Amino acid sequence: MQRKCVIHLILLWFIVGTNGCVAEEYHCNVEYYSHVVSFSNVVVEGSAMPRFSCSNSDNIADLIFKMSLLEEVPKQLFATFPNLVVANFTRSGIKRINRYSLNRALHLKNLYLKSNELQELNADCFYGAAVLLDLDLSFNNISSIDRMAFNTLSKLLVLWMSGNKLRSLDSRVFEPLQATLSFKHFTRKTIEYRMLQ
Repeated sequence: MQRKCVIHLILLWFIVGTNGCVAEEYHCNVEYYSHVVSFSNVVVEGSAMPRFSCSNSDNIADLIFKMSLLEEVPKQLFATFPNLVVANFTRSGIKRINRYSLNRALHLKNLYLKSNELQELNADCFYGAAVLLDLDLSFNNISSIDRMAFNTLSKLLVLWMSGNKLRSLDSRVFEPLQATLSFKHFTRKTIEYRMLQ
């Protein structure tokens, strides 16, 4: 009897999330040959740890969230889809990118975070996305960028930043980038950086 109770408690612990609620699970069905998947109407509040799964997760290269509300980039997403090349979180309500959220984004080349609610970029927020080439942060509310925010993005070629609230930047923000920067449409209200090798 005691052994059975322990097993039930362990199962309950796996089912219940860290905040005491049942963890949401989002599943998609895609054809075996497809490499693109989209999740719609996903709602993740606070530090909830939802589970994402797909019938063919190892072959998924492109992921899109549609009509979703995510407070942060889900860390476990890149563990579930280890070969993601493109992640599109446009208009997903993202407020922050936590340190190590992209820790397992080893193949990610394009990250679209356009039209979200980001206010700041903290140090190491892109840690793990070392092969990222194109980063779209336009039309957020970004007003501050830590000088170490881009420190792991040495391969980055394009950074879109228009439509944010930046008033000044630390001159060391772009030091980690190996690319040559040219400024396009650099005004007080909008900034677009085009990085060329």
